Amino acid sequence: MTGSQAPSHGALSCRVDSFYSTLNVHDRAIIEAPPEKAAATAHPRFASEEGALGRLVELRERYHLDRVAADSEIESLARLCTWVKSRWEHKTPDVFPPWDAVEMLERADRGEKYYCVQSAILMLQCCQALGWRARKLEIHAADGNNHSVIEVWLEESSRWAVMDPDYNLHYSRADAPLSALDLHDAWVGGFLDDVQMVRGPCPYTFGKDKGCELYQHLYYLWRNDFLSRPLAPVRLVHFTDEAAPAQLIADGMLLSVSPTLFGPHSPYRDGRPDRMRPFSLETSVPLKQDGVGAWMADANGEAHFIEVHFEEPRGLREAVVKWPRIEGAARAPGNFRISTLEGGVWRALLTGDLTGEEAEYPLSLPMPPGRFEGFRIDCPPDSAELDNEPRFGVAQLQFEFD
Repeated sequence: MTGSQAPSHGALSCRVDSFYSTLNVHDRAIIEAPPEKAAATAHPRFASEEGALGRLVELRERYHLDRVAADSEIESLARLCTWVKSRWEHKTPDVFPPWDAVEMLERADRGEKYYCVQSAILMLQCCQALGWRARKLEIHAADGNNHSVIEVWLEESSRWAVMDPDYNLHYSRADAPLSALDLHDAWVGGFLDDVQMVRGPCPYTFGKDKGCELYQHLYYLWRNDFLSRPLAPVRLVHFTDEAAPAQLIADGMLLSVSPTLFGPHSPYRDGRPDRMRPFSLETSVPLKQDGVGAWMADANGEAHFIEVHFEEPRGLREAVVKWPRIEGAARAPGNFRISTLEGGVWRALLTGDLTGEEAEYPLSLPMPPGRFEGFRIDCPPDSAELDNEPRFGVAQLQFEFD
């Protein structure tokens, strides 16, 4: 669907089976699981940093991070949080740095200023350098106001604890550190009087609700290997309940770490689609004429599909499939089947196997005579996943109509 041949978006609808970057979960056990279980579970599997240990050692030794040690984990983390807060003035960056703590610190020493995203990444990688297991998350209020924080797994109490380095605080109840899910429950249930903010030096603060309103929507970045794999796709795990209904993030676009990632942002603004909307399996991403973004199926070991329905039966001269690029290389399925919809029946058009260099090129399909109601690509389970990463997706579908 390109150029003058392209009908309006309203003439086509695109339906998929799943999204990699949008994963809505209702099971609290997934969110509350200890890191070793989250890393080993079949779905969704958490990807931990394993390939950048030298950079983390440099961070620890160069900036003498061991000096934050205190009598308890939470006291040590509070001291680390204060140190992170001291490294730069809060300001929307003029130039966004990569998610690399050492580089951010070097640039901050030259006068650059950052906001909560960079503070969260610095805190996370400092925790990794000191041996704590941590994860980044984005929190969103109902009005769209958002913020970046991290959670750290406390071995002493076997639970997650929120650390907010931008506001230099953490939360507790009866002296027990609280997680993001605890704060979500407190906000939804109206139990804010029991929540204490434990604050370090900071020139600004939250209002009467202690920032808990931001914990209505919780989006967990389900990987922390940002140093070793800065271009890998990001699975955003969104906790859902009655107060946080399922969301479709960025119209189902595949998300990757970028210096400007602040929550589930998308490039669609100024009257174009919102970055979040109620969840559905409908997306327009592979049909956009500008070719921005890509759709990728979830890596859950199941069969996947993408199908396009035309408003009315149409003659087709050619269909073109463009595969997504992930970490610099095209990502094509191991094998697939393409079908067309005629008279309400899906009929196989092509069975293929694209690997290696062939994946670099668009797949162009001359179409047989006929009037078609739809176009579909299927991928079996054994070809849709590669080492817990998505393997089946489409960057763009183009149709040349009669």
